[in-house]
Amino acid sequence: MNEPDPNKLLSELILTIGKELTQSAKNKIKKAWYKLEYGVTIRPEEGEALKKIAEKPFYRLFKEYLGEHWSLKLIKVGIYISELNESGMKERAKEVQDEAYRKYGSKGAKIIQLASTGILIPVMEYIIDLKLHKGANYLVLNQEFDKILTEWDTISIPVHRDMGNEELSKEILKKMGFGNAIFFVYSAGYTSKIAQLTIAQMNNKELFKGKYLMTPKIKILKDTEYCVWVFDKVQDISISIISTQLNR
Repeated sequence: MNEPDPNKLLSELILTIGKELTQSAKNKIKKAWYKLEYGVTIRPEEGEALKKIAEKPFYRLFKEYLGEHWSLKLIKVGIYISELNESGMKERAKEVQDEAYRKYGSKGAKIIQLASTGILIPVMEYIIDLKLHKGANYLVLNQEFDKILTEWDTISIPVHRDMGNEELSKEILKKMGFGNAIFFVYSAGYTSKIAQLTIAQMNNKELFKGKYLMTPKIKILKDTEYCVWVFDKVQDISISIISTQLNR
């Protein structure tokens, strides 16, 4: 089912109420509508930008593989925050982000954070792989995505600008030592070079062999490289959430 067009509905509402409404009144109606739609205060002039996000390839791909997932509107907000930052409107981006965090709590904040930083793109690549290569259905994909969101802080390693090869290696080995069934290393821009070099060196030393299957997911968006490395514990691959449900 196609999403309702907020601008069309608003136009119909205004026509129904009457033509005597001032522009100020119309704008108030739009703000109220957008807040109902997205959960955050969206200015009338920003509505068109959010509408265009729904037509973006990544957003359409997300809907194709995860259906009407509860996070859809938050992904829109996250992508919009990213666009605000890219256009230099950092103060406005922070306003929207802070309001969204207050409204949706930690789980919603995680979606917005991943969407606004571009990291959600390669994570989505991982979800798509589950569908294409393992035949996972909507239920399985939704469960796996929700699990990733819930456990993200404990199953992920963000690569910071001041993180060197040695520190990143230690963090990866620590995650492996914890025995997580799956964990992620993610980076963007300059930090991707650090991560690529470190993980390549570790792989050449066969530090993952027989322990974890490492799969890189790399995307370039607006000249920025976003990387996620997915580490699947070898002994758990056959008994993961996905494979358990696929074998039923």
